[in-house]
Amino acid sequence: LHQQDFRWVRGYNAMDLDFRAASKDGARFKYSLDAGYIAAVDNSSGTDGMYSRLNEQVLDLSAAVGSRFNDKDFVLEADMSTALYSDLVDASATVVAVTPKYIYERGALYASLGVRFDKAFYAEYFNVFQGLRKQQVIYPDVDVRLKLVPEYLSACLKLGGGSRLLSYSDI
Repeated sequence: LHQQDFRWVRGYNAMDLDFRAASKDGARFKYSLDAGYIAAVDNSSGTDGMYSRLNEQVLDLSAAVGSRFNDKDFVLEADMSTALYSDLVDASATVVAVTPKYIYERGALYASLGVRFDKAFYAEYFNVFQGLRKQQVIYPDVDVRLKLVPEYLSACLKLGGGSRLLSYSDI
């Protein structure tokens, strides 16, 4: 419980870069590539000489390729998120995932049925948390939508899961 918080000076600076490329809608061969990068520094200092600094770098990559046959799509998605930390803490964490999907679209019905396979990798620093040692690897990836009143009302069902990298800059 800090009674004299006014003595602390804190600064957070970040740079966020994003990139996206994708095929045109309706193309027989589909692709997309998304990339995001965050570089951040969190500085804290007090009048008593205390000083701390945390550097963070986060890289998110996502790619998907697929092909359309009649009103069905077969898509393979791949995702990778990694966070690197230095100064106050030297640590890293990475999540890698692959999701094959079957997508059916006809009239008012849209159905995407897939299975997500993912794995999280943590630096030794994060292994102090017991929950990180046991991981589920296979998750459902289901998205079903039915247009009840076009443009106004749809019924949706989504089932999914997976490991998510919660970085310092997300907090």
